[in-house]
Amino acid sequence: MPTYSSPRGPVEEGFTHEYVISRRFSEFKQLHAALVPVMGDDLTPLPADGLMTLILADNQALLDERKEVLTQIVLNILNHPVARDLPEVLEFLGHESINAKVMAPTTASGQCTGSIRKTSSPAWTSISGSFRTSVVSS
Repeated sequence: MPTYSSPRGPVEEGFTHEYVISRRFSEFKQLHAALVPVMGDDLTPLPADGLMTLILADNQALLDERKEVLTQIVLNILNHPVARDLPEVLEFLGHESINAKVMAPTTASGQCTGSIRKTSSPAWTSISGSFRTSVVSS
């Protein structure tokens, strides 16, 4: 799995940072469409949408599958040297905040939770520590 550092420097061994991205599926579609010309085949295709996904909207397996694909798309973007710094991406990730919020670990293992909205620098996209993402789509 790809690894990343926090805006405060490299992540220490054994620590992870978790970011939650809460966006509507239509927002993922819009970002995806904007990035296809830049990323081409490096961008995972969007999961299916349409009438069947509306009918099966309460199906947990379908939601989990969609979440995995959207998470992979975010990781594709963060691993792309050009796409990750585009204004559309930074806006999508909520990079508008200039004040980083330092959050205490939520567990003894050192796992931190937070929001990409609290990031003050694009340095969190550089490779070097442990990173996990969670995508919430509605």
